Amino acid sequence: MTPTTLKEAHKVLLKARCPEDVFGDLNGDPPASLKAAYRSWAKVTHVDLYTRPADKKTAHEAFTKLQSWHGVAEEKITRNTYGDRNHFDPVTIKTKTSVYTVTERITSGDLCEVYGGTGKDKKPVVLKVTRSPANNDMVTNESAQLKNL
Repeated sequence: MTPTTLKEAHKVLLKARCPEDVFGDLNGDPPASLKAAYRSWAKVTHVDLYTRPADKKTAHEAFTKLQSWHGVAEEKITRNTYGDRNHFDPVTIKTKTSVYTVTERITSGDLCEVYGGTGKDKKPVVLKVTRSPANNDMVTNESAQLKNL
């Protein structure tokens, strides 16, 4: 179901964890259904629809998320995995000290996603990633506490 207000759309897009959370089930012809769903979302989130600076900022963020989810949905349709809410192709993350290959979503919380994968030595790892950089301090504090156990 497509939200009818920018505020509602923005909220859904920020909380989405997979394209299915945004576009729902794509019945019949998935590419055509995705196109129709995307257009419905764009009619609510496109930045050109708004004049107030605050609305333009919200619309820009929402439309950017919409475009990102649309790309993921297209990839999943191509791979015939659309509908599987936990499937994604492995992703490599490089930090200053290591390289991780993320292979699965373990769970989702209010502020973070928890993923499983392997580290540079191919040992299993769990990665906790905030959805918003504003919450990085909370994960940093949690990490410090876990080191003291």
